[in-house]
Amino acid sequence: MFASALEDLRSGKIGSIRSAAEKYGLKYETLRDRKRGSGNRIGSHEDQQHLTCAEEKAIVAWIGWVDDYGWPPKIEYVKQMVLGFIKSHGIQRREPGLGKNWISRFLDRHSSLTSKFATRLDKQQSYASNPVVIRDFFNKVC
Repeated sequence: MFASALEDLRSGKIGSIRSAAEKYGLKYETLRDRKRGSGNRIGSHEDQQHLTCAEEKAIVAWIGWVDDYGWPPKIEYVKQMVLGFIKSHGIQRREPGLGKNWISRFLDRHSSLTSKFATRLDKQQSYASNPVVIRDFFNKVC
């Protein structure tokens, strides 16, 4: 959307930023800032992240693969993968670490993964509350 609006502004098809924003349904301020050279919010902060976009995509693909096979994607495994990627960057620190909110920020960036982490727990809870399973357990124990 922004690329099309900016191209129309450059080519002269649309005369003003405000009319381009209205035509494409964009915010005027955002289109104005993009025309001045600012990037999008995600791209602007990429250099502050531990991982590159390709590495994050690899982790997202791995989580999807694990979930497709029916295994719960464990947060500890994800953290181990991330620390492995960080070590491969050759960053010279004593011990590369992740902040306490890293996983929640990662899930905010990839909102489709949130359900994959929660779904397994919901299935386990529903299985544990199944009366047939509970009766079977007590029949075996008693």
